[in-house]
Amino acid sequence: MLKSTILTILTILTLGMCVNGQTVIPQYGTMTLESRYVDKQTSDDNYVKAAYSFEKAVNGFEGIKKTRNDWDVLFSTIRNADGTVSRDIFDATMVVDDRSRIADLGKHQWSETLDFPDLPAFEKPARERPADAIEGHIYLVHTADRDSDLYALFRVEELRSGEWVKISWKRMPSPTAK
Repeated sequence: MLKSTILTILTILTLGMCVNGQTVIPQYGTMTLESRYVDKQTSDDNYVKAAYSFEKAVNGFEGIKKTRNDWDVLFSTIRNADGTVSRDIFDATMVVDDRSRIADLGKHQWSETLDFPDLPAFEKPARERPADAIEGHIYLVHTADRDSDLYALFRVEELRSGEWVKISWKRMPSPTAK
């Protein structure tokens, strides 16, 4: 009973709910992202299934209208010439005016007290280096562009290299806010 109640609450928080006719965006949740691929023969690209918006708590095709294709993180796989996986990565640079940053805080549990690095947005649009996707690691993302300026933490709960990653996440106030 307790397990199903908790699952119901998490589902409501993850999907969002309506209060007084307005959608309340969750502050934390879980999400499974597919690894981005581009099929050069068919021009298929699963970008929207590999990207996530912490600001809007959404991904996928239904999220495009909410995000206007302005995502916060992207999960991709870099492959060797023979098609084998070289590494799985997270990108925080998504749009032309992006000043976003990402930092790997190392292997941690949510129950731990973490020290956050100073992670100011770039002053001008710039391309942040991707972070390696590693199971059990927690990442700090500072999303900054003309539409947003927010911080989120996410943890890699499970990783199937080259295929998908399951993350748990939560939005947070700026680590430098008092």
